[in-house]
Amino acid sequence: MPMKKWSSWLIILLIASNGWGQSLETTILEHMDNKNVSGLAAIIIQDSNIVWEGYYGLADRNLGKPVDTSTIFMMASISKTITATALMQLHEDGLFELDDAINEYLPFSVTPVSHPDADITFRQLLTHTSSIRDNWSVLIDLYTIGNSPLALGDFLEDYLSPGGDYYSSQSFYGYAPGGNANYSNV
Repeated sequence: MPMKKWSSWLIILLIASNGWGQSLETTILEHMDNKNVSGLAAIIIQDSNIVWEGYYGLADRNLGKPVDTSTIFMMASISKTITATALMQLHEDGLFELDDAINEYLPFSVTPVSHPDADITFRQLLTHTSSIRDNWSVLIDLYTIGNSPLALGDFLEDYLSPGGDYYSSQSFYGYAPGGNANYSNV
């Protein structure tokens, strides 16, 4: 099923699963209350048009400042969903296959330390089976709030390629790509 149809059905199912007589706003407010969420912004886009948007709660509890269009939220793992959606759209457009080696598409070579001849695929990245791991002895010093002075592409090359400033055996699990599933922020 194409991504547009799938995502539209997902939104419809999510709304419908919360009760026919219940509004989206009521559902959001109930979830915020149940999960102790202080502020939330949401948007529904269909065919490149904003069809609904809502802003709820507080951006700053201490100041009583409400969430609005200028509120900045930390993305954290939400960016994985956006990245996965973009990758699947490119896949649907026929630009790559899920089992293609990522090295065929990158300007640098990703090389697992203990399995230097093994390929990492898009499927493995999407399912956290690539053998790439979070090396916190490196990552902790690079973590920033706001815009990073280090471009993402430069970081990835330095972290995943032999000779890179952050390349280390601790950046990969000891098993071959595809061998096990372990969550990774990289």
